[in-house]
Amino acid sequence: MVEASNAAADVRDRMKGISEHESTYGSRTGPCDSCGRSVMLKDMDIHQIEVLHQARDCPLRFIACRFCGDMVEASNAAADVRDRMKGISEHESTYGSRTGPCDSCGRSVMLKDMDIHQIEVLHQARDCPLRFIACRFCGDMVEASNAAADVRDRMKGISEHESTYGSRTGPCDSCGRSVMLKDMDIHQIEVHGKSS
Repeated sequence: MVEASNAAADVRDRMKGISEHESTYGSRTGPCDSCGRSVMLKDMDIHQIEVLHQARDCPLRFIACRFCGDMVEASNAAADVRDRMKGISEHESTYGSRTGPCDSCGRSVMLKDMDIHQIEVLHQARDCPLRFIACRFCGDMVEASNAAADVRDRMKGISEHESTYGSRTGPCDSCGRSVMLKDMDIHQIEVHGKSS
C-alpha cells in the first residue's frame, strides 16, 4: 500500500496531482499503443492525445493528395472557398484544376469536380426525366419524362410516354386478337403459353 500524503518532487507531477510513488513509477517507460514509441508512463495520456492530434488535426501533418497520390502538407488551405468547404488543400485545388477524361462519358472534367460530374452522369443515364430512351412500343427516341400514372405500368418500369402509347391496341401475332401493346407479353404467356 502506498501512502497518499507524499507529494511528488517534480513540480509538473505535483500540478497533475501525482504522488511521489506515481512520479517515480511513472518515470518508467512503456510502448505507446498508437505509435509504438517508448514513452514515460506518467506522460502516456498526453502523448496519446498528441499522437491523435498529429494523425487527425495537426495542420503540419502530411496527407496523400486524392488526385496525384503525393504526400502534401495538410495546412495549406485552398484559396477557393468552395474547395476549402470540401476540405481540399491548396495543392489539391491546384492539381485538381487539371482535367482528365470521365470514365463514364469520356468528357474532359476538372479532377476536383469528377465525383460530382459522375453523379450527374449517372443521374443523366438512369434517373433524369429529360434523358432520351427508345420507346419499347413505337421505337422512337422520346424523353423518359415522369413515371407512368398507372401503378402496374410503374411496376413494369414503363415511362409516361410508353404507358400512353402502350395503351394502343395491335393484333396478336398468334391469334390476331386486338390486345393493348403494353399487355402483349402477358397475353402471349396466358393465352398461348409463350414467353417473349
